[in-house]
Amino acid sequence: MDLAEMQEMLAELQRARFSGARRVKFRERDVEYKSDAEMAKAISALKAEINKLSPPPSSSLAEFDGGFNS
Repeated sequence: MDLAEMQEMLAELQRARFSGARRVKFRERDVEYKSDAEMAKAISALKAEINKLSPPPSSSLAEFDGGFNS
């Protein structure tokens, strides 16, 4: 499963959880969770995998030479 598929699956899991559903269908797979806690654990595990595969956020460093002239 690639990053885009994991993100899509995460969105489906969250949508189901917030609606109160315990059954999630993703493509050809149908999964029923026994509790909200089990679903929350699956969401956390999926987020961890997504974070491992996601590129690190880029950062910028501003450098200033001199001052502000008026």
